Amino acid sequence: MPVFEVNPMFIPTVVFFSPEKQRYAHLIGRFDYETVKEHQERFLRGGLPTFPIAGEAAMRDGLDCKNIKIETEAEMSELDKEILEEILAEERARRAE
Repeated sequence: MPVFEVNPMFIPTVVFFSPEKQRYAHLIGRFDYETVKEHQERFLRGGLPTFPIAGEAAMRDGLDCKNIKIETEAEMSELDKEILEEILAEERARRAE
């Protein structure tokens, strides 16, 4: 997503966006409820560094995010798929405990 300068090497990334100010902030790292909530609160209070929207990609009113298609740079290899499935299986097992 070039608008928010999300680097595919730093995924998962959460982007906090202020439409009024046309500025955003990233959360790269721990992807759990408490961390996301803490960063969201800091963003809303102005406690995170923010960045302007890149180029002329300002968000428009009425944009339906459900219809945005994110394109990946390359298809996953079979090894990538196996690794991802192992990670997901471990996460499911951890949640079931």
